[in-house]
Amino acid sequence: MRMSDLITDFQIKMPHWVKAMKQSNHHYEKGGEVISINSYHRESDVFSHTMMVCLLAELVNASKLVKYAALLHDIGKPFSRENKDDRQRVAFIGHEGVSALL
Repeated sequence: MRMSDLITDFQIKMPHWVKAMKQSNHHYEKGGEVISINSYHRESDVFSHTMMVCLLAELVNASKLVKYAALLHDIGKPFSRENKDDRQRVAFIGHEGVSALL
């Protein structure tokens, strides 16, 4: 199975998840302005990060199971995102479990 087919299927069947992932930024923002960049996720939103992981899975000719894992590994992030105002950071506490549940 091609990664592009999995992505297309995901975008068609789960548009609400795709929208949430695109709107969930790894960077700390205040008033729509980026205040602090997440050095581990410079690509900004969760969906962009996921697409980068999916590209890598395709490039290494990963198994079907790994391709699904690449696509779904962070779907819980939008639902577990928290601003840590005191540190000007964003946290995704428990996103692994939320992703597994979804």
